[in-house]
Amino acid sequence: MFDENEDKYKIKVLNANNKKNIVHRVEEGETIESIARLYNQTKDSLMKINNIKVVEEGDRLVIPQKNTAIYVVKPLDTLVKIASKYNVSVEEIVKNNNSSKIFIGQVLII
Repeated sequence: MFDENEDKYKIKVLNANNKKNIVHRVEEGETIESIARLYNQTKDSLMKINNIKVVEEGDRLVIPQKNTAIYVVKPLDTLVKIASKYNVSVEEIVKNNNSSKIFIGQVLII
């Protein structure tokens, strides 16, 4: 996913599933709060998306774009129901999250 020879870049734009994702490499002195402010995100959303509690120098965080929705799976949810709610295909949700399995409390990128 990352070319280590290009590690000097703080932000990379990756093209996945015809969507652009920003990946932020944490620099010395940065906090989850400062990174969230930088991208106009909330601390909680970044923590959920990246499944973290703290950040350390060198960590790489996925930053959702404005056209990307975040959904927390609820009891009785199915991929079909979620896809229908957001008017996307099941396949798109599977590709965005690298899995066809969902569980209650899971954070999905739509």
